[in-house]
Amino acid sequence: MERHPLIDFGSPGGIVHFVEKFYKKGYEEELLDSLKRMPSLHTIWMLNRLINGTDNPENYLSLMKEISQNETYSKEIRDQALYFLSDN
Repeated sequence: MERHPLIDFGSPGGIVHFVEKFYKKGYEEELLDSLKRMPSLHTIWMLNRLINGTDNPENYLSLMKEISQNETYSKEIRDQALYFLSDN
């Protein structure tokens, strides 16, 4: 996903179904590491799922905000992060 940040991999798609099997078993940390290296439309969407599924979304929201403001990322990536921030 990092190599092709603007590709739609499905909603949620086979990739998400597979990696979410590791929820609370290291999935979150791996996703956050990936988002810090190179966010994609799909990993931002996955981050939003984490935000909606936790009682303490502050750290996840902080990362979403960072992505939305980082001008080294494409406009599509920043806009996707802004869209999810407006929902939360």
